[in-house]
Amino acid sequence: MIKAQSFKTSGGTLRHDTQLLTYVLLLRFGKIPDSIPSKPVMNYTSIAKIIRKPISTVIELVKTAIGASIHGFSEENYSRSKIKQHQIGYLVSSQTLQECAHLSLVERA
Repeated sequence: MIKAQSFKTSGGTLRHDTQLLTYVLLLRFGKIPDSIPSKPVMNYTSIAKIIRKPISTVIELVKTAIGASIHGFSEENYSRSKIKQHQIGYLVSSQTLQECAHLSLVERA
């Protein structure tokens, strides 16, 4: 069973940071496992150096992330960008650019 432990940082708790949990799983296993993973790709010490956290924190993050991945945590749920692809498409379309070219930044907002 995963311990309900909270790791505080200036940005909030680490165990609720889904992007960090995804990143830790990708570093540790090379993918996001949907069952208990067997072969790690990277050791805890290397991950701790990359994310600049203590090894004990990394171990707890991996345990939390594995538990989350088994219960429906997947790569598709998390965007690598704050802007969605359809929003980017709208912003860079030629029609949008022509309609907004004459407006100032204040008027565009």
